[in-house]
Amino acid sequence: MKKLLSTAAAAALLSTAGVAHADNIAWSGQTPGIFPGSTISYSGALGHFGYNIATAIGGVGYDQSGSNSGNADTANSDVTNTWTISGNVTKDCSYYGGSSTSHTLDFGTIGVNTQAATSVGSAFNMMSAAVATVNSTTAGCNFNNDVSITKSNGADGMKNIAAGGYDTNNFQATIPYSVAATFTAGAQGAVAAANSQTLTAGTGDASKVGHYGAWRSNMTMVVNAPVPPKALVAGNYSDTLTVELKAL
Repeated sequence: MKKLLSTAAAAALLSTAGVAHADNIAWSGQTPGIFPGSTISYSGALGHFGYNIATAIGGVGYDQSGSNSGNADTANSDVTNTWTISGNVTKDCSYYGGSSTSHTLDFGTIGVNTQAATSVGSAFNMMSAAVATVNSTTAGCNFNNDVSITKSNGADGMKNIAAGGYDTNNFQATIPYSVAATFTAGAQGAVAAANSQTLTAGTGDASKVGHYGAWRSNMTMVVNAPVPPKALVAGNYSDTLTVELKAL
């Protein structure tokens, strides 16, 4: 059988791509109907012209056409998307003190020297230091913070507000005390392992403030009222001690 489509023409057709267009048509065939033994050939871009001519005159023929559209957008062999993931943690401080945030440290009777057979310089003196310890299993803040110790009566400490009259050369109506709070924390702004810290408001301090980074640990607080230099006037002694943990 006679080959109707050349190899070059087929290759050209199959490699065509891009914007839609009419492909070149190559046709050749015998026409035994009207012109026996003759050959009609056509090549061009007029669609199925060759095939239609062959059909009309009763001959045989072959045609071929095709079209194709390019990509809808630029092709990419790789594509990447990114997501920003975010959230918020609320600043918080904790200092566990049981079921209440208000507490009482009662030393009860503060012993003084009531002996008759004693030197005049020892009469009515406080017998020994008054010491109290407060332990909390949980304390700390989750952001830079200040820890402060404040005495309402300032450096006077526990005060007898109804002391009446007394000889100021030999008596006093105040009992100064110190407060030492010990816990584990790091310096404010430092990103490092924490270590033991002791914040102390001495007997002469009205308050004391420490600056720390985020921390959590147990806290031990020791209140120590040493023996004052003078005798104590009888009466009730009190003060309000405040310990505050404050996130900045």
